[in-house]
Formats: sequence, C-alpha cells, structure tokens
Amino acid sequence: MVSLAITVFGCVLPVSMSMYCWSVTKFPPQIFGSNEDHFRGHVIDPIPGSVEILDVVFDDLIILPDVSYYFRFTVNKTDLRKIIDHHSLQPFDKDCSVPNPPEWWVDTTDNLEVYEFEKLGGTVITLCYHTPDQTAYYLFLTY
Repeated sequence: MVSLAITVFGCVLPVSMSMYCWSVTKFPPQIFGSNEDHFRGHVIDPIPGSVEILDVVFDDLIILPDVSYYFRFTVNKTDLRKIIDHHSLQPFDKDCSVPNPPEWWVDTTDNLEVYEFEKLGGTVITLCYHTPDQTAYYLFLTY
C-alpha cells in the first residue's frame, strides 16, 4: 500500500499535473506560431479581410527582452485605416528606413505613406504603405 501511494504521489500525480498545465497554457506565438499568429499578436486581431501576408521575419528568442518583427503584406486602404487606428499611428514625415531591415523591405520613397508610434522606454511601430501596389511594411520593435 505504501509503494502504491509513493508511486501515485511521486510519479503519476506530477506527470498528470504537468500534462494538464501544458494543455491549458497558451504559448506566445513566437514559440509555435504561424505567420498569421505573429500577425495577430503584433499587428491586429482579427486579421482584416483584405490582408494577405507576404513575408514575416523576426528575432524573438523569448530569453531576450528586445524583439523586432518585420511584416510585409497587402491591404486595402479601409483595412489599413483599421491598423492605423488600432495602434494610434500618426503620419510621420520621413523615409521608411528602419534598423536591420530584411532584403524585401521597401526601398522607395515615391508614393509612400509613413506612420509611426513610439512609447518611451519600450516600443516603436513603423508602418510604411506603398500606395500603387497596396503593400504595407510594418515593423514592431521593442527596446
């Protein structure tokens, strides 16, 4: 009887509790996420209907507090406005240069709308929208 109790409390109960905790825990998208999960987590949730995600690059390693997410996606003007309003982005009079951009990052200043949000001590969001092809370039950066 004692060996049964030791087995239950020493082996079965901890494994059962671990399995239960694992099943109810929602991991952040950077661990097991798809591009859509990253988009929902860092751009907007739910994803607007006209959005087509083209590229996502990130360096989120969980153990480091600083992250950068780069998104390239197509979006119509109405859904772009939802993203701008969601993050309280403001028009910004500059080009769309950002630190360490991926190779597909926007390289023109023609027909480009730039929006930005910065929270002191923490977050920078830059959104660049190339109007002719309705392509948005979005940077989510923490520092």
